[in-house]
Amino acid sequence: MISFANPTWLYGLFGLIVPIAIHLLSRKEGKTVYIGSIRHLTDSDTAQFSSIRLNEILLLMLRLLLITVLVLILAGSDIALKNNESRKWLVLEKGTEKSEEFKRISEDVRGNGFEIHWLAESLPAYADSSGLMPVENYSRLIYQLDALTDSAVVLSYNFSRAFKGEKLSLPKQIQWVAVEPSELHVAISASIRGDSVSARVAHSTPVGTSLTYERISQRDWQQMKRIDSLITNSLDTMLVTIFFDKDFEYDRKIVQAALGALSETYPEEIEVRITGDTSSIDNQSDFLFWLSTEPCQLQQPKVIGYFSCDSENLPLIIVTDDVPGCNPTSTFDWLITKRLDEESALRGSLAVSIGKIISQDLPIRRNGRPEAYDQRSLPSDLVFTDTKSHQTGIRDKEVEAETEPALYYLLLLILLAERIIAYRRNQ
Repeated sequence: MISFANPTWLYGLFGLIVPIAIHLLSRKEGKTVYIGSIRHLTDSDTAQFSSIRLNEILLLMLRLLLITVLVLILAGSDIALKNNESRKWLVLEKGTEKSEEFKRISEDVRGNGFEIHWLAESLPAYADSSGLMPVENYSRLIYQLDALTDSAVVLSYNFSRAFKGEKLSLPKQIQWVAVEPSELHVAISASIRGDSVSARVAHSTPVGTSLTYERISQRDWQQMKRIDSLITNSLDTMLVTIFFDKDFEYDRKIVQAALGALSETYPEEIEVRITGDTSSIDNQSDFLFWLSTEPCQLQQPKVIGYFSCDSENLPLIIVTDDVPGCNPTSTFDWLITKRLDEESALRGSLAVSIGKIISQDLPIRRNGRPEAYDQRSLPSDLVFTDTKSHQTGIRDKEVEAETEPALYYLLLLILLAERIIAYRRNQ
């Protein structure tokens, strides 16, 4: 098979018309010899006349061949030889065997000696489907395919999570066919909450992925698609205590409102206790909000307290050790750096910040990593350097021959032969 790096130069083959036209139009005039009579002249030998014509045609052919070789050099011709004993594979990412693309391509490769393998670590045979894991790195599998196959057609979901680093360059014998993954809505963790189920649900499409907490009735839960090994467990009630003095009455209302908003979507029940008396604070509280300028002397495991820091650019809630020089007298784990009102709560995303803090030790049984359910995919043009490499079709690995040096030698040989014959023929 011949390929060209610069096929535009092939238009130069129209230049073959020039020597042909010159050959047809040019007529060499014979030398005039004056004689007294033609009685003693005989006809010339036909073989000699034929020899003259042969030399002229040979010269024309050499010039045509000279132009052809020159055009092939400029076009960057490359000759590749097919490997007759080729190893042909149809490689499937798990799930693509149910796609329309597989039905179409399987008809093309059927009867062409293709073996079916999985696009997974070690590229197992199709019959060995046990223990298949999601693809983590496409580039590593492409290197393996290049070494093991002479022709391969790959059906892949092009998951964005499995492309690592720079754009990939596909070997010539690998045809990459992108299959669009289906949308996925699956519960990846859940806990029983009274007569309902509080579930963490992954919503993923080829263009985006999100995780949400949803409260689902027991009936809907039985009908919902979820992981087979998912086990629900009962959740305890989270106890949050807000201590405040009379100067922080409005701050207390803001914190209570934020906790109320969180309780609508939070998997656990949030019980809020409000007090202005330190003696009534339950030592079993999961979190304590200390809204007072008085130092906190209580030994609580997780305390979120107010402390005014000098900097105006601090987040609304920060970890105590994150700000050098901001040292409260109380042993706070997190600091509320500003007095609270509607504006500061909205600007500082108070509810979101509190939600991140209280979610750190959420006792939910997690089944698998959320990224394993990420259905986002990338078009082949964005991940492969050669935009033609992912076109469908079947191509064998080809042994490339070094044609350029040979063409240079051939060009010099033809040019030398043409000059010698042209000199002798006086052309």
